[in-house]
Amino acid sequence: MASAGLAAVGGPIQDITVAVLRQTELARVDVPAATRAMMAGSQLGLLAALLLAPALLAVLPLAGVMAVCGVAILGCGVVGLRRFG
Repeated sequence: MASAGLAAVGGPIQDITVAVLRQTELARVDVPAATRAMMAGSQLGLLAALLLAPALLAVLPLAGVMAVCGVAILGCGVVGLRRFG
């Protein structure tokens, strides 16, 4: 329960820092387009995950699906750091 509560704190805090970064680093006219692009990318990722979940759960146990998803998230982070870091 404590871990779930701690993990839930990351979402709103991350949203605030990304919003501030977007508003301070981009030209004022580009902020709405950047916000729309971020929202669209986030929703497309959610859609893809929801479409893939039944197929993954059919071939892997729940712990395996969680491990695969964790590795995928870690991989995205590493690629992002190498590309943009």
